Amino acid sequence: VRYFEMSPLTSRSFAMVQNRTILLFIIVVTGYCYFKKYVGDTKRYRRFKVWPLNRQRKLYGHFNTLIRDMLSKEPDHTQFFKYTRMTPELFGSLLDIVGPLLKKDPTKKPPQPSASSHVNITVYNICSYLSEGCSMQEIAWNYRIGLTTVHCIIKETCQVLWDILQPIVLPSPSCEEFKCIAEGFKQRWNLPNCIGAVDVFSNSAFGRAFLNGDIDIPPPKEQSNSNLKIDHYVVADQAFPLHKNIMRPYPGTYLGEEKNIFNYRLSSARRTIENTFGILAQRWRILRKTIIGNVDTCEGIVKATIVLHNFLQKKEEDIPEEQRRYSPMGYADSFDENGHLILGMWREEEYMLRSATRLGSNNATRSAQGARDKLASSLVSDVGSVPWQYDIIMTGSLPN
Repeated sequence: VRYFEMSPLTSRSFAMVQNRTILLFIIVVTGYCYFKKYVGDTKRYRRFKVWPLNRQRKLYGHFNTLIRDMLSKEPDHTQFFKYTRMTPELFGSLLDIVGPLLKKDPTKKPPQPSASSHVNITVYNICSYLSEGCSMQEIAWNYRIGLTTVHCIIKETCQVLWDILQPIVLPSPSCEEFKCIAEGFKQRWNLPNCIGAVDVFSNSAFGRAFLNGDIDIPPPKEQSNSNLKIDHYVVADQAFPLHKNIMRPYPGTYLGEEKNIFNYRLSSARRTIENTFGILAQRWRILRKTIIGNVDTCEGIVKATIVLHNFLQKKEEDIPEEQRRYSPMGYADSFDENGHLILGMWREEEYMLRSATRLGSNNATRSAQGARDKLASSLVSDVGSVPWQYDIIMTGSLPN
């Protein structure tokens, strides 16, 4: 057997290659471990299980300090209303309705606050966020909870509010309910067969269903003491196309008495939707700024403000107007006994709604034009006219 005997030079070269291989192996393994821990891992690296700031939640968080202080003394209930947009009694009523769907999983680890505390914190979070329009980070700091937790609370609570309150305060109107709405418009605004006022319409599911004839609108109805039949309709501004079920003002300035009266009566009734959006945006100030979030989150926030608005309006219907808090007497626009406009208090703050751009063609069909002309004629007839409309037209004090 012959053995191969390496020279000293060959032995040193082999040792150098072997050392380099080991060093390269160590570098690769170290790099892989770093990547796996800090970059490649799907879970976010967390320095703390709970941030040191948030460990003082029970001592300094708003739920255990500010909220309890506002509830402890009756004079501070005014501050509570500013914070939540409702009285403590209405807030308790809201908790009773949505609370069962907001309770946490008791088996979740690490241990969380009690079920009642969790629900209260959740609803206080969403009310303060929607009413003041502050950032999610500010909510996280105030309540000493994580920012990610706030994101989840807002998204989930908005969905629960919509799921629970929408069937109660915003159901799809039936034919009979449309008739009741029309009676309300006739009594308050002296406008026959009107079933609503619109501002955002054509791009909504309701708007598409309305224009496609999928909504159960009542058939044309004869006016009292008259054989004249008028379609049921919604009122809109110049941005909307004229339709037999959508009444918009006559365009132009020198229109004559009949058309000017029509525009005046229509504009008066259309203030209902302008006031609705105005009060909504003043009470829920998250709508007065750009909402940071994806489309689903933004839609959820808007829908939550709408059902909360309707919930509070309905809860105050049985309260004398001078005792209401959400929409007190004089907060919305009104008209005096002579038909003169009185601007609502919600307009006193510096915020104005932007007018919608044109939402359709102004080339109306003959049937739509005929429906508008028929309604205009009824408003100057002995049956449909009101005493002050001619004085308003003569003085030129038409509402915008």
